[in-house]
Amino acid sequence: MSTFQIVRLTDFYQSKEWKRLRKWALSKYGSKCMSCGSTEDIQVDHIKPTSLYWRLRLKKWNVQILCKKCNLKKSNVYIDDLRPLRSRIKFIVIRWLRRAFWLSVLIGCGVLLSALFFPSSAYSSFLLAPGSLLSKCLNHL
Repeated sequence: MSTFQIVRLTDFYQSKEWKRLRKWALSKYGSKCMSCGSTEDIQVDHIKPTSLYWRLRLKKWNVQILCKKCNLKKSNVYIDDLRPLRSRIKFIVIRWLRRAFWLSVLIGCGVLLSALFFPSSAYSSFLLAPGSLLSKCLNHL
């Protein structure tokens, strides 16, 4: 690890954003190690380590509670998600719904563009039919 990376990590762990995320994780999951059940030397661990996945450092779905011993054993070699299954599923569903929403937006834009630029397509006859909302909007342009 370079000196720059060490300084960056030190600054990160002193930041307001990290302290806020750490407080959230401890209030959500409690002060008990998710691996061994210990309540001593509790730490908030990144499931995917910051040394390898810097962009995920402030994601709520990327933190779990470990004791110092289990965290040192895990190091940045293992990517073990020890959170309760319910928490993992919740974050997976939220991510899937966000992607599905943006995918539907992109598909909608593609259909709209194909109707505008390829008036002979099947979509255009449906979207640009007289009296449709899209044709009314285009008439006002």
